[in-house]
Amino acid sequence: MRPRLIANLSTSLNLAWQCCLWLLLPAALFMVVLHSLERLTLARMVSRFGWKSVLWTGWLGTPVHEFSHAIMCVVFRHRIEEMALFQPDLESGRLGYVRHAYEKRSWFQEIGNVFIGIAPLIGGTLSLLLLLRVFFPGAISESLVISSEASSLGEQLFAISAKLFERILSPGAAHWKTILFIYFVLCIGTHMAPSWSDYQGAWKGALWLILIALVTVMIAGVLLPSEIDVSTYLLPWLAPVLAIFALVAVMCSVGTLAVFAVTTLVDIFLPRPRT
Repeated sequence: MRPRLIANLSTSLNLAWQCCLWLLLPAALFMVVLHSLERLTLARMVSRFGWKSVLWTGWLGTPVHEFSHAIMCVVFRHRIEEMALFQPDLESGRLGYVRHAYEKRSWFQEIGNVFIGIAPLIGGTLSLLLLLRVFFPGAISESLVISSEASSLGEQLFAISAKLFERILSPGAAHWKTILFIYFVLCIGTHMAPSWSDYQGAWKGALWLILIALVTVMIAGVLLPSEIDVSTYLLPWLAPVLAIFALVAVMCSVGTLAVFAVTTLVDIFLPRPRT
């Protein structure tokens, strides 16, 4: 009986480790990349053109961000008390907000805080994919095919990057379409990362999710064979998600590069006076 128990425990721990590796790590890396790109881009814009330059992208990115919060509030039955899709406030630096309330005794609504917190990532990703579909039809399906042929995440990212740049910068693409696409990507990409207050409001719900996941993994450890490779089951489902993560990261990187290129030209031809 004891060897069986030890074997089950070992299987459960192995499953937990593999699930964390394949499910949490890609999402965490995706959020870190988006936060870094957003911080770099906005800091560059503000340093060159002042705080109001954030409004050049915020008029579109902020409503997408806040509307994503609102949609998840409705899905998880939170009460929306007040909402401003775009209301810039120089003193607080806030561009918009969604104030919501929920029943704290409801585990379902508590878990909802997690999805409400990360909603801008979901809404922003869907918006960017829609933009890509409108401006460059077929680019998404081509990227997914390429990603399925790559053997590693690094190769996947490189292949998607090459294909996306090929489509955006191809001689046959209209210049106005390319410029407008990059601008819209910049608008949404620089405002799709959740704020720190979004993460702070989600920690209790995250504990519920972790508890449910642990129970599920422990049950799976008893029912499944002792030798199991989670990646065999997860990769067919995760491959399209990882490809979309890579695609969105590349799109946001394009926007960041565009900002650095423009501001570098401004520094060269319109140098700021020394103080």
